[in-house]
Amino acid sequence: MKAKIQLDIRNPRAFNGSSFNPKAGESSYFSVFPGENVEKTLEQNGLSEEEVAEICMRLLKGTKDQVELETEAEEKVLKEVQEDKEAEKVRKSEIEKLNKKEQITLLKELGHKGKIPVYEKGGDGRIALIYKLEQV
Repeated sequence: MKAKIQLDIRNPRAFNGSSFNPKAGESSYFSVFPGENVEKTLEQNGLSEEEVAEICMRLLKGTKDQVELETEAEEKVLKEVQEDKEAEKVRKSEIEKLNKKEQITLLKELGHKGKIPVYEKGGDGRIALIYKLEQV
């Protein structure tokens, strides 16, 4: 996969959760310039195959218009990502149709033992938590 525009990709090794904690000589971001192969650039910067695959998957999920796919395998992965994204959207809309008591009951059935989120939507809301627990 080649970059269409300059991509500044966050270095997963330089961040511990949300805090910046680089080792000596490590940068916080990698730049991939237009026309460069994304995978090769990331591997040259010392990332493992697993880290490169994760970053490429994130690019396909969120910013697929910023990269140019080169192989049929990448096209196939893009189709799978789009299908997964659509399935997630459908399931989350189904969960959203449940009332609060039904959502809480579903959380308990899925084994959630922590504090029940107050908010229905958002990254840390009940819908996202239910979906995440269903995927495990």
